[in-house]
Amino acid sequence: MKNKYLFLFTFLTCLMVGCSTEIIEYYNPEVEGDSEQPKPDPIEYFKFNTTEDVTDLIVEESRGVYSFETTGGDPNIRLEPLVEQNNADSVVLTFDYIAPTGINELEIFYSMFDTNSGNFVVVGGRSEIVGDLPAIDSWKNISFNLCKSIKNFEWGVVGDFLRLDFGRESGVTFQIKNMYLRSMTDEEEDEINKEPISIVDFTIDVERSKVNGVEFLSEDGGEYSMKTTNTDPYIYTDALTEECSDKAVVLSFDYIAPKGITLFQLLLSPEAPDRFTNLPDIAPADNWNTYSVNLKDVFANPQYTGWGKVGDFIRLDLGSTPDVEIRIRNMRLSSPEE
Repeated sequence: MKNKYLFLFTFLTCLMVGCSTEIIEYYNPEVEGDSEQPKPDPIEYFKFNTTEDVTDLIVEESRGVYSFETTGGDPNIRLEPLVEQNNADSVVLTFDYIAPTGINELEIFYSMFDTNSGNFVVVGGRSEIVGDLPAIDSWKNISFNLCKSIKNFEWGVVGDFLRLDFGRESGVTFQIKNMYLRSMTDEEEDEINKEPISIVDFTIDVERSKVNGVEFLSEDGGEYSMKTTNTDPYIYTDALTEECSDKAVVLSFDYIAPKGITLFQLLLSPEAPDRFTNLPDIAPADNWNTYSVNLKDVFANPQYTGWGKVGDFIRLDLGSTPDVEIRIRNMRLSSPEE
């Protein structure tokens, strides 16, 4: 009966004052069959620890917005530790950001409990490069799926925290807000469950700011011509855009190198002094030749466990001699059966 009177009142009101185009929904919790809609749980956003272990960063916070400026080559900061167990479904790190010049290689470290000190600490081998922050002048949301690393590192107990490393460059400004861990969407779950690829065709990152001692003479359809310019020349592949199968262990490429290259080395991301591997020399070749090396024993090293995620890359050190020319094409990782 109350609903009938309510409808009559609304109808008469419209006749007197004119109805707007806005649809008004009347809700009467007393009517049988109605029930109050549950309110969504409030989101608990992460806070950055701006007072402890901040490296190469100037940080300011205002109403939940963090403004950063990098001041050195290893800018990093920790999040405040968890005050309760992380929900098993909360595995996607998402946040809003502004970064006018972008940030290359956002790296995330996962803390662990150190029984000797009785504290949660950051150690090598418990990190991943999740990707880049593309340049943007207005607020943009971005997400990184940490599902596999959270599981592999058994991260998420009370006291655990994440450390974020924002590239390697000084003088970069950016802002971040609304950072939290959420559950995966259906599309993200499908991507996680997708079979990893067993053949990875690499391109060389000719724009990378950290390339050292190498002059790129030309690049044409995946063929790269370059010359070393100092005693510590190295290049990088572009980051993986799909997960790589652990069966892909054979590194190969075609090359021309009249002088050859000695002291050829490989580094699997992330970069650290103890992650270099000496490879067989590149033999002199005036015509196209194929270089191939099985890295099965390298990948068997525990420190490389988990390599092959989206965002991972390879660094190649091209000896220690300047003025050495080399042309490379068809670089790939594949399984021995391919």
